[in-house]
Amino acid sequence: MTERTGDEAYTDVATDDEPVGYGYLSTANPCPTNQIVPLTSDKDTLHDAVDDLVIGGSTAAHLGAAWGFYMLSPDFGSIFPASSRPATFGRPKLHKFVVFMTDGDFNSSFCQSVLSRTSTAGSGSTVDQINCNSENGTSFVQAAEYCTAMKDAGITIYTVGFEVGNLQAARNALTACATSPQNAYFASGSAELVSVFQQIGRAINEVRLVK
Repeated sequence: MTERTGDEAYTDVATDDEPVGYGYLSTANPCPTNQIVPLTSDKDTLHDAVDDLVIGGSTAAHLGAAWGFYMLSPDFGSIFPASSRPATFGRPKLHKFVVFMTDGDFNSSFCQSVLSRTSTAGSGSTVDQINCNSENGTSFVQAAEYCTAMKDAGITIYTVGFEVGNLQAARNALTACATSPQNAYFASGSAELVSVFQQIGRAINEVRLVK
């Protein structure tokens, strides 16, 4: 899938009202085969999904932010099975969290559902790009809009930059996306990544216990 355009570009309205874009991608740089798992408390299902992840594709990081929003939206969530549909926003004692992890490249965006010439190095060959800029701007610009929309809806965002190194633009984007600078983490290597997720887990659990 690719981003929505137009008036509903950064909203969570149902797909019946405004469908997301359908990606027309090159066979040389296709979408990964990994599929979204609807909300579940079944740890075995989640572990199996993680174990089955396959490396591939580019970094349309804004789409990761978009789907983090969609997964927690009761309006958009009508596409999921009844048992996995998100609860309404604003319900007492309900807290919604997104953990947004990326390698920081933000290198792919789309025009007319095809890889746009706004895309940068690492997004595939230029021969796969359509001759127009992304309608919504760069991946950085779009990710910032989705992060704002999530925070406006009351979602708490944690961000994780993995192997971002000295990519200052990515560091700035992830720090700005997070609910607070303290919610932005950066990790190099598997040990640091595990530690970061443990810290996030403890922080979320503390909110659950206190509130």
